[in-house]
Amino acid sequence: MFHSMGRPTRAASRIWASQLPTLPALYRDGTLSALDPNTDLPPVYAALVERFTPSNAINGRVSLYRGDMTKLEIDSVVNAANRSLLGGGGIDGAIHRAAGFDLLKECRTLGGCATGDAKITAGYNLPARHIIHTVGPVYYEVDKVEAEELLSSCYRSSLRVAVENACRSIAFCAISTGIYGFPSKAAARIAATTVRDFLAGPGGGKIDQVVFVTFEEKDVRAYETAIAVVFPPVEGKPEAVASTKETTDETAATNVNEAKEEGELKANANDKESDITAEIEKAAGKDAKTEGAVANEVTEQGDKKNETDAATKPSEVKTDTESGAAGPENATKA
Repeated sequence: MFHSMGRPTRAASRIWASQLPTLPALYRDGTLSALDPNTDLPPVYAALVERFTPSNAINGRVSLYRGDMTKLEIDSVVNAANRSLLGGGGIDGAIHRAAGFDLLKECRTLGGCATGDAKITAGYNLPARHIIHTVGPVYYEVDKVEAEELLSSCYRSSLRVAVENACRSIAFCAISTGIYGFPSKAAARIAATTVRDFLAGPGGGKIDQVVFVTFEEKDVRAYETAIAVVFPPVEGKPEAVASTKETTDETAATNVNEAKEEGELKANANDKESDITAEIEKAAGKDAKTEGAVANEVTEQGDKKNETDAATKPSEVKTDTESGAAGPENATKA
């Protein structure tokens, strides 16, 4: 996405940042491409692929613009300044020229700025309301680790100053990648990761839009890779969510059916148990009835036997008497 670097009148050359396409739109129209999974990335990028997951909520607040930052209508633009803040070459000189002499007068009151820090001024003749001045590291003056930390601090400090001054939109140039010699690939990675971390953090909700501004081809390519890694597109996520929902619904339906089936099985088991119990009770009743009948029969048989015995005993006694067997009375008589 290339914009002319000509210098028409100020009003005609304004570019409204709010109308710039955000990352989801750039992915959709093919301006940006998702990272090829077969790409052989350096270890530092490979680790970032695992760290950053797709997020439309964040991607929708980020734009990538190739062109002249001094033409952006936005709350704030970030100037890659030197420690004096009094103007210089590259983007620093371009901003001072476009903003006018009043910018220099205000900068003289600020007392300079430390590397990695940031200070804010009015935008003056720029379409931007404010200019945030930050001082990037000179890459060859410090070791690599310190250089990367100082560059990350430039982005954090600028975002913090923006929030403190109610700037809800901010545009960054490729800090330190000009005469300060910072490698474009490393600089783009640091810019992207620091911005994403801020947007996802406690103060991130106070920033509505971040615009990464590039111009030179080396920076364009570096940012395309960095953004694909740090701000990956949300491709296939809705379908994945839908599939998950369908799976959940199917699981829930299966659970309901299983519970219903289990209930039916329990009900059948209870019915069977009741039938068995009834049969047992019925059988027990029949057995009890049989035992009672047997007992009655035994009793009747016993009664009959007793009656028979009772009928037999008088006859025997009579016979003994009739035979003249001695008894008490006969013994006395003798």
